Amino acid sequence: SGRTVKDIEQARKVYPVKFVFIKATEGVSMKDPQFKSNWTEAGKRATHRGAYHFFRTSRDGAAQARHFIETVGQLRHSDLPPVLDLETIHRGCTYKLLNERALQWLKTVEKHYGRKPIVYTPDSFARDIISDEIKKGYPIWIAHYDTPLPFFMGWTYWQFTDRAYVYGMPEPVDLSVRK
Repeated sequence: SGRTVKDIEQARKVYPVKFVFIKATEGVSMKDPQFKSNWTEAGKRATHRGAYHFFRTSRDGAAQARHFIETVGQLRHSDLPPVLDLETIHRGCTYKLLNERALQWLKTVEKHYGRKPIVYTPDSFARDIISDEIKKGYPIWIAHYDTPLPFFMGWTYWQFTDRAYVYGMPEPVDLSVRK
């Protein structure tokens, strides 16, 4: 039903966390202040970890990619592919420019890490804004709540809630499944 409960004793089912994505960067200069400690702690556990970048469509894609790469550093073989969080469009940015800049980021990060990044985006962006080149060339992680399935069916990951309780976390978190 998409409903989660905070008290582990009241849960009908308890599912193990198999992967975690951690915010690393945003734009060309912002680094999440908790990234390094969150990244290190996730690396100590058997959970697969991945890092994501919140994309600013008003900034150069390659510059944002370099900022992400410098912040994250090397990836381990067991780490998940990098993620481009593409969910806003800034004033003056066309869909064409958004896709060009996003492709700059994707290609720069892919070349550096030797892995295809994942594109995290709302269902409506996947349907109406993201280019076919991106949708066909990269795994898509859809954010879509309150329905049994997203409308965009080409997803690899699906974030189905932003109000999940995970044992040991003090506040609700996003929760996703992998196809």
